[in-house]
Amino acid sequence: MFDRFTEHARASVTSSMRIAEEVGARQIEPLHLLTAVAESNGPGGAALDFSGVESADLRAAMGDDPLDADALATLGIDLEEVRAQAEHEFGRGALDRAPRRTRRGRLPLSRSSKTALGRAVKQAAGHSSRRLDTGHLVLGLLDVDDQGVRSALASAEVEPDELRRDVEPRIAASAA
Repeated sequence: MFDRFTEHARASVTSSMRIAEEVGARQIEPLHLLTAVAESNGPGGAALDFSGVESADLRAAMGDDPLDADALATLGIDLEEVRAQAEHEFGRGALDRAPRRTRRGRLPLSRSSKTALGRAVKQAAGHSSRRLDTGHLVLGLLDVDDQGVRSALASAEVEPDELRRDVEPRIAASAA
């Protein structure tokens, strides 16, 4: 599937793997893909800048810890105390889950990320593009109903439809 991807689109997918690993994710989610596109220096990556999407906003939406200390506190659970006890009993990093890896040692794509990539391929075909660029990735990500992407865009005060309207003319211009 990746043979039709431009260099920038391929680099964005690769970068999403690094981003997912940096935040300790178990798989590559659509938000990791969107963040990688936002950080892309390629022509398609600039499409996100147009709508005011900053990669820092997207990274902030990822959060730091998969165990939400505030949510646990509402239940009367002190996360730091639980961590300390678990590490005392089972060793350092006992609550840290090792991510699954593919046979090639990479983090796997989540189901919604796979769907987004499939929809990006359809977007490229729908725009009569022989190659899939980062703009197509953005449209594919917008086509997937993903809470992480919706929340990140809402935090950045960017409407998905506005982002779509910004990206589509850029795709048309690059195809011309």
